[in-house]
Amino acid sequence: MVDSLFIAIWTGALLLAAAALSLFAAMLVRRWLGGYWARRSTRLAMELAETLIVQMEAGALPSTRLRALIRHPRRTALAVIELSALVRGRDFERAMVALREVRAARRISRLLDKPGLDTRLMAIEAIGIVGGAGARRALQRAFETCPTLRETVAAAQALHGIGITPDLDRLLERVYGHRRGAPAELANLLLDIARADPLRLSGALDTGALHPSLQIQLVEALVRARAVSAIEAVRRSARADDLAVRAAGIKALGVLGGPGDSDILDEAARHGEPDIQALAAEAIGRLGLISLSSSLAEMLEAPHWEVRFQAGWALAQLGEAGIGRLKQIAAREGGQSGPHTAQMILAERQAA
Repeated sequence: MVDSLFIAIWTGALLLAAAALSLFAAMLVRRWLGGYWARRSTRLAMELAETLIVQMEAGALPSTRLRALIRHPRRTALAVIELSALVRGRDFERAMVALREVRAARRISRLLDKPGLDTRLMAIEAIGIVGGAGARRALQRAFETCPTLRETVAAAQALHGIGITPDLDRLLERVYGHRRGAPAELANLLLDIARADPLRLSGALDTGALHPSLQIQLVEALVRARAVSAIEAVRRSARADDLAVRAAGIKALGVLGGPGDSDILDEAARHGEPDIQALAAEAIGRLGLISLSSSLAEMLEAPHWEVRFQAGWALAQLGEAGIGRLKQIAAREGGQSGPHTAQMILAERQAA
């Protein structure tokens, strides 16, 4: 009886070990095959790109031959991306025209329904490179239906790249509804839109319906694009109720603003929040608003070090008038913080 039980346990253990080894071997084979097919697909895509380059240099590639070459969507997408990195100018545009004539974008768009985020992102990039009417339809579909935010942003970027401004309200609504935050690519897309159509971006900012984090991103994009035409929207941001949005707007005024923004910055300099005061002082100095030197002088007596420091440096940026004001404050007797800050700023300026 004992021997039979021992044999049964031993047999079961051997079967489990065999099953585990079989599973491990299957996983190794699957991984090897996956790597093999990925390498093979990449190699064939490179060959396709090289063939396109050679044929385009020799002359127009027959459409029947080209249709045969782009039979596989994944290889075609990889080849298009590789081609965009290797070829420029007239030759590249000629290749894209040929690909558009054989509806390469439509063939690549089949990948948009495949599993795997990287595959779909690759397809979106390749479709945007090819361009044309087929690309426009495929990218619009991807923008409206793709399940992830990264795909939505990528499709919006690709649409913008072929001259179509994506639905900004839809995009921002999708970003705000995403729990993990916006992908880094969103900042580049907003910058591109700000450069091409700053009033469209400022219009979205003016609605007031956006989450503060999105308002800040729009303001930052307008600043990076040096979109002076959107200054009114930036001014309204500098007086926003939300302190983070207000801070972004004041910082933006230091880049896009001018003498006409003295009232806003003077109001910010007297704000009860030290961060707002410090940003206002920095903006006043950058814009060289001598008319606000008295406000800066008052800020040298502020209880917060950052406010005093920024006010002192701002005065130093106002030329001789500001330096003279600093010297007057530094010459005062007593233990106030103002003279100490002024003396430090003058000493550092002289050392520099």
